[in-house]
Amino acid sequence: MTSFSFGYRYAGKMLALAVGVCLAAFVVTGGQVRAADLSHGLMYAVPAPHGVGPKINGSLKGWDMAGADDVFLSVPTARKFHALAVLEYTKKALYYGVRVSLPDRKLINTHNALEAFWWGDEIELRVVANPGVAYPLNGNAANVKHSKRVANMAFWKDSQNGKCYVDILYGPARTSVGHAVNPPGSAIAIVEHGQHSYTMTARIPWSVLNATGGVNPFKPGQKMIGTLAIHWRSAPSAAPGLFRRDPGDFSFLNLSDWGQVEFARKGQVLPRHSTMAQYLASLRSRPVGVPITVQVPRKEKVSINIFSPHGRVIRELMCGQLHKAGPLTVRWDGRDQWGAPVALGTYKWGAYFSPGLTVKYVGSAGISGTPPYPTADGIGGWGGDHGPAVDVAADQSGMYFMWDCAEAGRAIIKVSYQGQTVWRMTPFVGGGFGPQYALATNGKDLFGVFGGSNPELFRVLAATGEFLHWPDGQSLVPISHTNMVAVPPGSTPLGIQPECCGVAADATEVFCPVYSKNEIRVLNPHTGSLIRTLNCAGPRGVCLDGQGNLFVVSYVPGHPGKVLEFNEAKGAPRTVVADHLAMPWHVAVDAQGHIHVTDEGASQQVKVFSATGKLIQTLGRRGGRPWAGKYVASNYLQPAGI
Repeated sequence: MTSFSFGYRYAGKMLALAVGVCLAAFVVTGGQVRAADLSHGLMYAVPAPHGVGPKINGSLKGWDMAGADDVFLSVPTARKFHALAVLEYTKKALYYGVRVSLPDRKLINTHNALEAFWWGDEIELRVVANPGVAYPLNGNAANVKHSKRVANMAFWKDSQNGKCYVDILYGPARTSVGHAVNPPGSAIAIVEHGQHSYTMTARIPWSVLNATGGVNPFKPGQKMIGTLAIHWRSAPSAAPGLFRRDPGDFSFLNLSDWGQVEFARKGQVLPRHSTMAQYLASLRSRPVGVPITVQVPRKEKVSINIFSPHGRVIRELMCGQLHKAGPLTVRWDGRDQWGAPVALGTYKWGAYFSPGLTVKYVGSAGISGTPPYPTADGIGGWGGDHGPAVDVAADQSGMYFMWDCAEAGRAIIKVSYQGQTVWRMTPFVGGGFGPQYALATNGKDLFGVFGGSNPELFRVLAATGEFLHWPDGQSLVPISHTNMVAVPPGSTPLGIQPECCGVAADATEVFCPVYSKNEIRVLNPHTGSLIRTLNCAGPRGVCLDGQGNLFVVSYVPGHPGKVLEFNEAKGAPRTVVADHLAMPWHVAVDAQGHIHVTDEGASQQVKVFSATGKLIQTLGRRGGRPWAGKYVASNYLQPAGI
């Protein structure tokens, strides 16, 4: 939990203004105004000297920087969030280089190509490698809508393992027609420069952009439609560049806003516009508007507002900026917060002084972890935040916990047997929000089940938490094409009966129950293909014991719940637990052969049986603990995976 405290003092005066004589684009000392694209939507791609492209080594040394363009998030934050982008070309490839500032931290992107890589530090370039496409770009045009010559490219480095990626989605985002990751002939290098910046260099063959004959389709002087953007993990939005209209964070959807790349006839082109440094200097050197001078009593944070004749705040000229003691002059251009000229009248300004917020950490609520908040290494914080964990798995290296949904936290966490978090991740399924219901490990891979109806299987590398793809390049393989069926509400800890609510795995097979089909589908752990099936009424939780025998919870509404055993995971099952179960959900077998079952319904307990099915221990009070009231750790409420 964090407590905040602050104080402020106010100073204000009347401001009589003949509006209309002091107009400016915006006030530099104002709020977070997004800057215009200095390139005005037109950037150079210069020919590489002697037709030989630059080295792909994470350095812009040797690149022709005459046509480079600055990209920055906003005027007030330009020094912290900016980049310099450059394009070169040869007959066979397009070359892209970018130097990106970092806000006093290292590069952070903990995602591979199957995950939400745009949530970290990342660079984008979107182009249409077809000179026959009309400008502005129309995503519904016949030569655009399903064209593989429209390429949405992303470039980043996984800060956990150092691997660099070129990810290409072909076609407009709404009608994508293909996907490639580090395609043949492409190259990328990203080099970090401490906590201040990093440099990315990349080679994209024209063949990868599906240009005819694999050669540059643009003649000198022709223009290619395109746009670019820089994503910072800690920034509130992306910084777009090369646009005719600011596309915001969603340039992949706003195709008509894209700019153009002109293929220069020769290198060392003359600049067509100012640099970011020149632009910022020009803003400081041309004060426009009515001056407002404030006496800052001591070094403090200052906010300055303009008030209408009716006392409403119509413009914020400065917001919590730190200034030393003494006079401070800002200017107002006679416009409101929307940029519209205000009516003639008498206006007030108000200045607020504050030492700023002070923070004292006193604890956390609603989340665990060490520390209980996200950290750059991904270890801080905890699991899902839409409910409790739904399943657990274990191997010799640690324990794995799964939540059905995670937004601020992570859906899967690995914890060592010493209680230390090893890794945290959220599989990018369901747009990153799941749901996922079951979990198992064979020591090498972790297998998870996504979806209630039409369940699918995904894989995660157990050692690192890396999200893996199947041999066909997809992140999911189908378990079944079946829909959920209704069961008594109290019989499930989830409120629903997912088609596959349990999974078990060894080195050669993955066991996935399909509830409505009364069968267990056995899949290949390497390919996801179906190997065979086992018949079982109402299969729920499954597990393997140390001898390779498969244990299954069998629950059919209106009938007693049971635990069945498939000897060596084959043939027909035998009943090993037939009594003392209400509405069983999940099962696990320990090294002594004891069978542990989570029981729903009126039980709300964990029950332990001998290898012969005799009840030897009951954990928790019958009926469980209440939804509200004093927490009793020894009692259960909707016990799930075990």
